[in-house]
Amino acid sequence: TTCAVQDVITGDVLDVEQACVQLRVVAAESLHDKTDQKYTEVSVEEDFMCPITHVLMEDPVRCSDGKTYERRAILPVLESSGISPLTREVLDPSVVVPNTEMLLKIQDLTQRRRAEEE
Repeated sequence: TTCAVQDVITGDVLDVEQACVQLRVVAAESLHDKTDQKYTEVSVEEDFMCPITHVLMEDPVRCSDGKTYERRAILPVLESSGISPLTREVLDPSVVVPNTEMLLKIQDLTQRRRAEEE
């Protein structure tokens, strides 16, 4: 695990997504005092964060790069550079599809959290 972090720091990992996965594994191993369920929930929540704003998405949309973003965050990108912030490929501005499956999962997570707080 130290090697994975070191590889990321030294730039031996070229793929940003691969680096993120490696760092998540390292983080999971360091959270030995947390239960598997809590780590899984944290990991799931990270999947629901917009890669641009790093905030829980309210209106997730899938773009032509196959990635999901918060609508309010990706629309200005489409209007300006049109380049995917994750894959660096040119985005097709006509392909902005609501990610209903992710929205339902986010809503479920939010409702469960509210229920736990009560």
